[in-house]
Amino acid sequence: MNLNIRYTYGRHEKLKSRKEIDALFLSGNKINRFPIKIWYQVTDGNGQLKAGVGASKKFIRMAHQRNRAKRLLREAYRLQKPLLQAFLIQEHKNLQLFCLYHATEVMGFEVVYQAMEKSIQKLIHTLRENH
Repeated sequence: MNLNIRYTYGRHEKLKSRKEIDALFLSGNKINRFPIKIWYQVTDGNGQLKAGVGASKKFIRMAHQRNRAKRLLREAYRLQKPLLQAFLIQEHKNLQLFCLYHATEVMGFEVVYQAMEKSIQKLIHTLRENH
């Protein structure tokens, strides 16, 4: 077991630029794993990973529930990130991704965690095949 794994999601790892997020939605690829949709875009680089999370007002009307859904997404991503980071460093790729909570009700952490795990595994599998 590697004890040097850092389960962080700091400011420099967040996708915050509106211009980058819009470009990701327009020209990025998409993975669906209920209740999560992930848009991603891969470029050559040194393993840089930027991610953002969101929850739509269209599906979750109350702000406190949207905030809860985003917290669950961030935590599930933070715990799964080291696997994705190791793959990107090994393949010399940069990745931008945006995770959107796409359900009408906020589910438990286990459901979100498993969906994030399956989404990231599918993303790594897709990147291995295509790039």
